[in-house]
Amino acid sequence: MASRARTQQPARNRLPSLAEVLRRSTRPPVDLYCFYLFLQREGSEDALDFWLDVQQHENLCRAYFKDLRKSGIHVRDDWPQYHRLARTRGSIYGNVTGIRRGDTPALSASAGTGTATGTAESDYDGEQYARPGSAAPTESHSALSSPGFGAGFAGHSAEGDEKRAGFDGDDEDEKRQHLAAPEERDAARYQLRSPSPSTTTATSRAGTGGAYPLSPTLRALYPHEHDDDGADARQGAPSRRSHKRHSTAQAQPIIARTAAISRTDLIASAERIFSRYLMPGADKEVYLPPSLRITSFPLSSSQLPSVTHPDYEREADAQARVPDMFHAQKDFVYRAMEGDSFPRFLRAKAFGNLTPLSGVVRLVVGLFALWAGLATAFAFIFLDAKPKVRRLWVILPFTVAVVNIVAHAYDLDPLMVFMGLTETTPFRTIGIREPYVRKLLFGRALWVTLLSSAVVAVLTVLFWAVPGHRL
Repeated sequence: MASRARTQQPARNRLPSLAEVLRRSTRPPVDLYCFYLFLQREGSEDALDFWLDVQQHENLCRAYFKDLRKSGIHVRDDWPQYHRLARTRGSIYGNVTGIRRGDTPALSASAGTGTATGTAESDYDGEQYARPGSAAPTESHSALSSPGFGAGFAGHSAEGDEKRAGFDGDDEDEKRQHLAAPEERDAARYQLRSPSPSTTTATSRAGTGGAYPLSPTLRALYPHEHDDDGADARQGAPSRRSHKRHSTAQAQPIIARTAAISRTDLIASAERIFSRYLMPGADKEVYLPPSLRITSFPLSSSQLPSVTHPDYEREADAQARVPDMFHAQKDFVYRAMEGDSFPRFLRAKAFGNLTPLSGVVRLVVGLFALWAGLATAFAFIFLDAKPKVRRLWVILPFTVAVVNIVAHAYDLDPLMVFMGLTETTPFRTIGIREPYVRKLLFGRALWVTLLSSAVVAVLTVLFWAVPGHRL
């Protein structure tokens, strides 16, 4: 039903927003796959990697709370520290857990009961960012954050939760169909899977087996990590960037709903994100302002806090922050992409269909053809070739020259547009399936064609009309 509704939605008469691209509700060349390739070409794909992995982490947490709800267990009984933190600071999972910021224990218990029976709350499967100009409802950090840990946790009010619609965690399979790749997508397909911990972090776990104690759920989410990354880390292999172009691993799969999701899974997922993106010197470290940086991760997925441990209270409080730990960082990264890279992506893909390398190749071909055309035209003039109609042959090199030079200037090949194609990587094409983008490109292609025809006609007539003079 979800896929049928998505295919029947009215066509946009505008360019898509970043939220729509991240929801996989757009089509090439402005879909998530093309956006990823664009960021990869600029060397800034780490931000999107981080956003996707945090989204997967939040979907995993959401699935955990849904499992509790379906089993009739209240969060207050299963995870009292998180329940207390969610009531005092808020949580993005309020529509799933039934916990609202400022609720009394009695109110949250009754809300949780209603949610467990499916009568009080509708499922909340993620978040949808507002259109540009609207701010995410967050509050400043409180003293609950321990030094260096969880500094990015931002509480969310119930009103803020209700204003945010859902990325459906249970529809991830359909949402990732745009990332299902033919052979030319292998390089990007590697980038879209969840990254593994850095070599340093993985090596530090050599004493405990060298890898995270992945449950069946996390094994399904990150099948590459248990095999390839563990071996690379033990051998002291360099960053995965060195062989990313040769990887053919698949994108992240959907959450394996047949496997039980435990709190250990949530900690392991958070630990992976920290060691990959946030730990100082991490392989894919993401820039964050000082107020959002997390400099340490005191938890371990291989050993949950024990009641008899002297630091139990501190570790239990830290564990309660795991579900919401990266949400403020994720929101910051989203705003950064929305204000910087995404407008450039739309400019490149909605108003052009060439990659920079392809444009340079066309410029070189065009300049060479222009040299050949001018040489031929002047040869006809200074040799006083007869009959004069022979000079019209210069239309061929001039056409090749002007078409390629104008295509480079506009980053647009009109012939490819008329065929319904656009480039993803140099000389690799994909169909133009977004209706509004197709209309924009078709209009620009007509203009480029008319401009090229006019310039070719002027050059041809000019060199045909010049009187001959044999030297």
